[in-house]
Amino acid sequence: KGAGGYSDYLVSLARQSMPGLWLTGVTINGAGESVVLAGRTENPELVPGYLQRLSSERTLSGLQFEIFQLTRPVRTPAEPLIKREAVYEPFVAFEVRTRPAEVKK
Repeated sequence: KGAGGYSDYLVSLARQSMPGLWLTGVTINGAGESVVLAGRTENPELVPGYLQRLSSERTLSGLQFEIFQLTRPVRTPAEPLIKREAVYEPFVAFEVRTRPAEVKK
């Protein structure tokens, strides 16, 4: 990345913080060719709005997320033998990628 490094990305992400949604990981490869954002929220409906808000930032405006994953992590797995159902976390985890991860050789 240029003289500013990745600080412009981090400042943009910080400026667009959203109550009820938090980032748990940020990966930026090269000069921003590949960006991965991972996070959590108790309200999955916040994620599209958050991504739309990011597009208002100059540094992030050209990003096109190609991969979107939304999952509800399991806190306690089901145990059919003792008739216990799975217990899920109260949040959903999300991950968005601008392009598929490169396979290291």
